[in-house]
Amino acid sequence: MVTLAQELEFVKNYLLIEQARFRRRLSFEMPDCATEADVYLPGLTLQPIVENAIRHGISRRREGGTVRIGVERIPRIDGVRNGLAEQSVWVVSVANQISLPEAPPSFDEEVIFRPGHALANTRERLALAFPGRAKIEFLRDGEEWVKVALTLPAAPEVT
Repeated sequence: MVTLAQELEFVKNYLLIEQARFRRRLSFEMPDCATEADVYLPGLTLQPIVENAIRHGISRRREGGTVRIGVERIPRIDGVRNGLAEQSVWVVSVANQISLPEAPPSFDEEVIFRPGHALANTRERLALAFPGRAKIEFLRDGEEWVKVALTLPAAPEVT
């Protein structure tokens, strides 16, 4: 397990390498890597998602495009479990532009999460690390964007 700050730093370095390769065809936006997020995740969780964003999205666009990484804390105030308020969650997202071919790509979950592929592997790793407390979703985000959103539990507070 690594901190979100460590994972973001790794992804930033990966994106800088890819940016050298794609030149002006790839731009990226991401939060400050020194985030104070109290979240841990399995190492190399985001890199395959970012790699997919470039491979299946940006590289197929003649003009290139942008990869956006977002981090948002969502407080949980919807209930009490075992006498304790439920923890907050973090949503870490990777969004990218896609090309718009004549026939739109399939967004069917069985296609997106094919066994042995990056998103299916990431879903399995999250399930092992956070049984029943994490999820991964693949979403259409407007006309030319797709997004992979990870919902992760906040680290328990140390007292």
